[in-house]
Amino acid sequence: MDDSLDFVGILFMIVSLVLSIYQVFYSKTAKEMVLEVSEKMTSRSLAGIIQYLILIAFNTYFVHMLFDITWMLWITLVSIIGLEIILAEKRFSKSLILATGLMLLFIYSSSIPTHSDSFTDYINEKTEYQCLSLECVKVIEKITSDDLLQTEVNTFSIVEESFDWYMVFAKGALTLKDKEGNIEEVKGLNIGGFWLLSD
Repeated sequence: MDDSLDFVGILFMIVSLVLSIYQVFYSKTAKEMVLEVSEKMTSRSLAGIIQYLILIAFNTYFVHMLFDITWMLWITLVSIIGLEIILAEKRFSKSLILATGLMLLFIYSSSIPTHSDSFTDYINEKTEYQCLSLECVKVIEKITSDDLLQTEVNTFSIVEESFDWYMVFAKGALTLKDKEGNIEEVKGLNIGGFWLLSD
């Protein structure tokens, strides 16, 4: 990422942080929420916990979106789950619990990649294949009978590439063909932002 995009991202993050602090602690909605929590409970500290969970969830989500830091979504997810537990346990209004549940679904679905580059990156990083746009190279290291390390390199052309996004999971597949006409398939399933290779 170049410096101008870094500057814009940081500037947007500062604006987002200031607006979210205002929205969570000083807005009319926040004051009404604190009043509702205070009426339902005698502890004002729970209202503070709820405010901080909302603040953390909101800002870690934007850090993920702006700077592509995937692990930030886990902090967002944990914050929203904590918020959901507090709201459900203390029997707050169903619309508030539903809104939190929808936020949870939204955060989860945003962790699912929407483009095939994510699958290709995973293949390059975690398998013996190194793929570019039109072909893949499979590198295999073997130990010979003389206890020497031997490297085999096979080139495959990409016959077919598919990627399907289903909001709560994604599927990717590559069909590869070598010079002799042998076909190999690499398939993967993405759940919660993590790729799992399947048969």
